[in-house]
Amino acid sequence: MTLFFVTPQGASPWSYWLVHLSNAYKANDVMKEVHWLHGNSFGHSLEPGLFRLGYQASRDVLLTGQSPLAFDTPAAFDAKLHTESVDNLRQHLCTTLFELTSGRRFDEMVLGLANSTNATAEMIKEALHTPILSGEIIAITSDGGRRRKGASIAADDQLKFKQNAILFT
Repeated sequence: MTLFFVTPQGASPWSYWLVHLSNAYKANDVMKEVHWLHGNSFGHSLEPGLFRLGYQASRDVLLTGQSPLAFDTPAAFDAKLHTESVDNLRQHLCTTLFELTSGRRFDEMVLGLANSTNATAEMIKEALHTPILSGEIIAITSDGGRRRKGASIAADDQLKFKQNAILFT
């Protein structure tokens, strides 16, 4: 699922929520690529990188007095949101892989994040680049080799947190 706020370009006085539902991750990823490509007319109203849908005490009308349907002001799909999203994902992915002793295949990781991130698969690779470069995360190919860059990660690569590395911050 992708959930985004759309403000059409031009003099149109209306905006709307776009909810795209699909059983295929690739359709989800392509829709996100469209949002990033046309960032000046799409907005994202949830946390950058990784977001939570559902109850959040910080948004409870009885605790905060704000409307239960209030969202943050939509952020444009621009360089700032891109950087914030990649940085937030980097921390989450390192923590997740640290907790998974056997690691996780890249395609399984991307599928698990699909409904809770505004990031495309390429942005997830970008988030993994620095930890792979520094050796904190190891990307193991299907034939036992190792990737040296996040951009070269393949769907069937196994990602693991190096056991003796310090958690990336």
